[in-house]
Amino acid sequence: MADRIDDYVRKARAIVRQYGWMVQGVLPNEGQPSYSYSVGLSKHSRHPEIFLVGFHPDVARSLINVTGGHVKAGLRFDHPMLSDQIIEGCPAAFRPVTRKSCVRHSSAGRAILGRAFDGVQLFLPDAAGVFPWEEGCDSAYATGQTSLLALEGAPPVRQ
Repeated sequence: MADRIDDYVRKARAIVRQYGWMVQGVLPNEGQPSYSYSVGLSKHSRHPEIFLVGFHPDVARSLINVTGGHVKAGLRFDHPMLSDQIIEGCPAAFRPVTRKSCVRHSSAGRAILGRAFDGVQLFLPDAAGVFPWEEGCDSAYATGQTSLLALEGAPPVRQ
């Protein structure tokens, strides 16, 4: 078992060296939703890692990779903010994750990078365009995105 883990960490580090980041998916477990996060943005771009909660790992990987590409190009999503850069025609939101929550939910990432890191959570609105912290958001959708990570600061506000 230890050999498999060491082999995974070696391969993951090679991916991070080559591309600047990778996406680590975590399947649902014991009532916890699935989630995914970047590994390497904090090292190569000095940007918090991107977490996406409640989405299938394939969808999350695509969205985190788009976000990582923007970070690599110089954009920052490290504070509460809205962005129209992630999905065409659909706003996305970012909120900082507490350090304790990042540590708790990033064991593979910490093994790959050899240290703890900061994170931000990427949020998407429900089908009606409402974010989880806004009045009228579909409750199941909101719970899927907000039931895992502890966040810092107030949510971004639409202008």
